[in-house]
Amino acid sequence: GITKIELRGRLQEIKSGKLKELIGQNRLIIDGGHNVGASKAISKWIVKQNKNVHLIIGMMKDKPHKEFVYSFKNIVKSITLIDIPNQKGAISKEELKNKLKGIDLNITLANSIEESISSLAKYQNSICVCIGSLYLIGEVLNLN
Repeated sequence: GITKIELRGRLQEIKSGKLKELIGQNRLIIDGGHNVGASKAISKWIVKQNKNVHLIIGMMKDKPHKEFVYSFKNIVKSITLIDIPNQKGAISKEELKNKLKGIDLNITLANSIEESISSLAKYQNSICVCIGSLYLIGEVLNLN
């Protein structure tokens, strides 16, 4: 039975629905990881994929932002920062970008989950991973 356990929101692939349609032929993965241990584990998983990976990150204010994102330096092709909808305790994408100054990463901002996913559809044979908060993952699942 243990081999059949499925954890929702932990390296969960979205295989159908509205958001999968937005990403096109690319894979869409969600993970609620929000601490440094999770970012290191996810970065190790990314390296094993042998594909270009683009992150979408939304986080809460009380998390180790810089350390979390630093785990992906030289591993991912791009990072899109978004606000977590309906969460007063979330850090804004602009404030998060300011906190990440000094880390050499390809960072952009998007106005919504849908916009961030749509912007990555232009890439071929890539993986899009939404991470940074369980609240973000809940919003992604609700939208899909």
